[in-house]
Amino acid sequence: MQLDTNALKSVGIDLAFPRSFDIWGDAAIESPVFCASNLRFDTFLRIGAFSNLNASTEIGHTSIGRYTSIAQNCFIGADRHPTDWISTSRVFYVPDFRGFSTFVGGRDPSTPFSATGTPTRIGNDVLIANSCIINRGITIGDGAIVAPGSVVTKDVPAYAIAGGNPARVLRYRFPDAIIAKLLNLQWWNYSIFHLESIDYTDIGKMIDRFEEVRDELTVFEPGFHLTRENYSGFLQ
Repeated sequence: MQLDTNALKSVGIDLAFPRSFDIWGDAAIESPVFCASNLRFDTFLRIGAFSNLNASTEIGHTSIGRYTSIAQNCFIGADRHPTDWISTSRVFYVPDFRGFSTFVGGRDPSTPFSATGTPTRIGNDVLIANSCIINRGITIGDGAIVAPGSVVTKDVPAYAIAGGNPARVLRYRFPDAIIAKLLNLQWWNYSIFHLESIDYTDIGKMIDRFEEVRDELTVFEPGFHLTRENYSGFLQ
């Protein structure tokens, strides 16, 4: 069976490479969203509305907020390997990795090691540039930017610009007072298409105007969530 990509697109889930897209784990995707990445749905996965995930990127066991952009060739939330066992090989902690036991005899399938661990969490309005590696369990705060080619081994604070191998905070996008206001506003809870009267290019004016009209705005509720429960309805 194949995915009916036109039917998915009609509810706001735009997939560029549907062959790399399958759901059999704890996953939920808000619409609208664009995805050209290879997503692992055998574990936990969340993707927020208005986000776009580009090609040749692999994402698994990760929560992604709204309005987040992830460029090409990134690896996010990859499985861990045991480093204090006799071996780091998956054969030791995957009960029947690729059917190997068929050729050499069975073994006890129970192991004390979990390859997934703590989910990676990427906030709202995050920009991850091309060719980045985000380690499993890392948190990237709201509004943060990760520079191209970075290897992120520690949490990145909200609105920080981080880069390098290992990545470190280079500077912040805005002064502390502005960051505090943005985090308080949580503008990503609203649809950008309901904010026509706000000048996005001037951060000061944007904050002032948003504070004026926030009580008049309705929190955005996605018209559709793609999950394991309704995924089969898009197969043909």
